[in-house]
Amino acid sequence: YVLSDFAKADQDWLDDLMRGISDGAAALAAGDGGRFQNAVAARVNPARNSGTEGLATAQDSPAPRAQRPERPAPAPTAFADKLKSLTDRFK
Repeated sequence: YVLSDFAKADQDWLDDLMRGISDGAAALAAGDGGRFQNAVAARVNPARNSGTEGLATAQDSPAPRAQRPERPAPAPTAFADKLKSLTDRFK
């Protein structure tokens, strides 16, 4: 690995960097540094969801709806019922 051809190894990322610089050159000339950096970053590190396969399958099949679990009937909340359960607990 140490004796590999560095020019060939660096060719891919250098090509992406140069294309990003050319994409953002107009923004840099206009004084918009943020847009220039965004153009370079978009070329060097493309978005993870840039593929078309994921979009097609996501649009074709909607996600299944989650079933809500049935809640048990709430315990009586009257004050007398609470006092009775408290006294029963400490008998």
